Amino acid sequence: MPDNAPQQLLHLVIGGELTDLEHTTFKDLDQVEIVGVFPNYASAHAAWKAKAQQTVDNATCAISSSTSTGCSIQVKDTKPAR
Repeated sequence: MPDNAPQQLLHLVIGGELTDLEHTTFKDLDQVEIVGVFPNYASAHAAWKAKAQQTVDNATCAISSSTSTGCSIQVKDTKPAR
């Protein structure tokens, strides 16, 4: 890759049910869903937002977005389950 090529960042969006609201430990790793890998933050955020809306009634479900640089955004719905 040429030295002047722009840095490629990939954005991974995953989700699943957490053990509790205090930690980011998934309840069942076999049930973790890979929403997708995206070429930019905007498309990853759109996918995250759409998936998070589907789980709004589950207080222990979290959808996470992470870039290939290791930065991450963790968002949890804190509403009690109905």
